[in-house]
Amino acid sequence: MLKRLNTANEEIIEVLLSKHQLLSALRFIRSVGVVDTVSARKFLEAAKQTGDSMLFYTVYKFFEQRNIRMRQVSKFAPGEHCELYVKYFEGLFGADALMPSVPS
Repeated sequence: MLKRLNTANEEIIEVLLSKHQLLSALRFIRSVGVVDTVSARKFLEAAKQTGDSMLFYTVYKFFEQRNIRMRQVSKFAPGEHCELYVKYFEGLFGADALMPSVPS
């Protein structure tokens, strides 16, 4: 019902994140075309809070792919304040799991 209003995207995202339905939230932002404008940090924090390492991996890689598409590098921009989550990802999966910052 909220989606039909086309004015409640942020509220829908917040509800999905609060219920730890991150994959549904990712599908939603893709369906409404706001992938480029949502806060990666908000999604990464929600993923970390679940304690599910594979869910965190999926969310991290989703935004890593977004970064490549938008800026041709996998790294998060300094203004996104995702350094904590990059370190957390490295701690879980090792630095080798990070994509190179310049595509080959």
